[in-house]
Amino acid sequence: AFLTPICKAFMTDTGLEATLLGQQVFGGHGFIREWGQEQQVRDCRIAPIYEGTNGIQALDFVGRKLPMGGGRAVKALLTELSGMLTSITEPQVQQPLQKALAQLQDALGWLTQHGLQDREQAAAAATPLLKLFGIAVQGFLLARNAQVAEDLMANGDERPVLRSKSKTRDVYLREILPEMQALTQTIKAGKDHLMAFSAEEF
Repeated sequence: AFLTPICKAFMTDTGLEATLLGQQVFGGHGFIREWGQEQQVRDCRIAPIYEGTNGIQALDFVGRKLPMGGGRAVKALLTELSGMLTSITEPQVQQPLQKALAQLQDALGWLTQHGLQDREQAAAAATPLLKLFGIAVQGFLLARNAQVAEDLMANGDERPVLRSKSKTRDVYLREILPEMQALTQTIKAGKDHLMAFSAEEF
C-alpha cells in the first residue's frame, strides 16, 4: 500500500513525459494522425488523471502513507534502500545513490519538523516529495537491474540487452537523479510563497 502512490503517480507522469518526447521526435508529424503517435499521447495523458489523480495521490502519500503504522512503512523502505547500497561496490554507482538516500532523509526530516502540525506545509511539499521518492526508488531499482544483468553476463549470457542495463543505469544516475537536489530545495522552500495570493488576485 505504501508504494501505491509512488508507482501510480511517478510511473504515469514519467510515461507521459516519455510519450511526449516520442512525439517531439516526429516534429510536426507527431501532431497528426498519420503515424499514430498523437493517439499514444492521448492514451498516456489519461493515466495521471485516472482515480486517484496524481495530485490526490501526492496528498494521500504525505497525509496517510507516510504516517501509517507510526512511520514503519517509510522506515522499512529506507532500510531496504540502505541495504541495497551495501551490495554495490562501484563508487560511481554507490555515491549518487547514497546522496539520493540522504536527500530522502533530509526531505522527510524537514516535513516531520514543519508539516506534521501544518496541513498547508504538508500539502505544499506533497507533489515534489512524491516525485523525489519516485526518482530515488527508480534509481535503486535500475542499479539492482544492472547487477542482475552483470551476474548473468559473468555466467556466459551474451544477450546484447544485458549490456544495456548498466548503461541505462548510468544515464539515469547522471541525468535524472540530480533532479532530486532541486526537488529537495522546493520542498524546503515551504508554503508561504504559494499561499501569499488572495482570492481577489486570481
